[in-house]
Amino acid sequence: MNTTRTIHATSSLPLISIIIPVHNSERYLEQCLQTVLRQTFPELEVIVVDDGSTDRSGAIANDFSASDSRIRVIRQENQGPSAARNAAIREAKADIIGFVDADDWVREDMFEKLYDAMLQNDADVSVCNFIVAFQDQRCGFDLKAAAGNHTHDEIMLHVLSGHLGKSLWNKLFRRRLLQQPLPVGKVYEDVDTLYKWLSHAQRMTVVDEPLYYYRQRKGGITNSRDTAPKRYDYFTADKGKFLYAKAQGYRIYSDLTFSKFVLRTAERIARGGSDSKEKKHYIAKLLQEPLFLQHFPLKKYGRRDALRRFLLLHFPTLFINIQTRIGERMYEEEKRKRKLFE
Repeated sequence: MNTTRTIHATSSLPLISIIIPVHNSERYLEQCLQTVLRQTFPELEVIVVDDGSTDRSGAIANDFSASDSRIRVIRQENQGPSAARNAAIREAKADIIGFVDADDWVREDMFEKLYDAMLQNDADVSVCNFIVAFQDQRCGFDLKAAAGNHTHDEIMLHVLSGHLGKSLWNKLFRRRLLQQPLPVGKVYEDVDTLYKWLSHAQRMTVVDEPLYYYRQRKGGITNSRDTAPKRYDYFTADKGKFLYAKAQGYRIYSDLTFSKFVLRTAERIARGGSDSKEKKHYIAKLLQEPLFLQHFPLKKYGRRDALRRFLLLHFPTLFINIQTRIGERMYEEEKRKRKLFE
């Protein structure tokens, strides 16, 4: 056992707090909790936040809590995963904090490896690769950040470029990084929060092993039929990253790149599952973005994108109708493909 850990293990306080927000996850919660409790690193507490579940999730959490004193169960009215995580962070006893989603699971040595890497390298955050688990297959996700240690500027370049994954769950954080609460009521709260937390980090270490299993329950269908508010939430989270990078002098995104991101967001909103009124509302908000209205040379923008941009700017209803039909065809094709594998 690691010497540092042996010394600290004499304390009554846990070394890691693992936070698991739960809302109607009875089908997967047992597996999730079993893999967390079977960790080769035993000096942890597990905070399960029952976020207004109406199924057996609360009862399952209670059963585990009754048989293992490391589990604490917090209950609240349904407010979403951000509020659940914020509540658990306030209650956490450890100086190092990790997150697991209730429908995912972890390798039995995940927290030992991340904790040891963090201590051995005097890091503020440790990160690992993960596995995307579909119903019928598993795919590894390799981070674009190299294994080993990274400085503050390298951390920010990686997180702003999406090289660390967009979620909180494949990482351990020192508590002092978690200075901003997660935004309540937002769908893509991890995207909006991760770069803010890591802006306080001086050193990061990357473990080049897949230690976390991210369950993708519905394949690409949910992505292709996102609602307009959900897709706009993602846009605003990424817009925050863009503005932060620009203000701090990180040359990651150009104004042209952001303009095309606005166009792609408009396409996804129009192709999604919202009604026409809602689509028009959120696309009108996109059309107020100054950088999208800025003039770019046709050669740089590209002919196809320039045509789509022209339609969006001058004939938004026609743009929405065309993209809606494309989205319907894509959705039906994905359903057809999924039936072939069922």
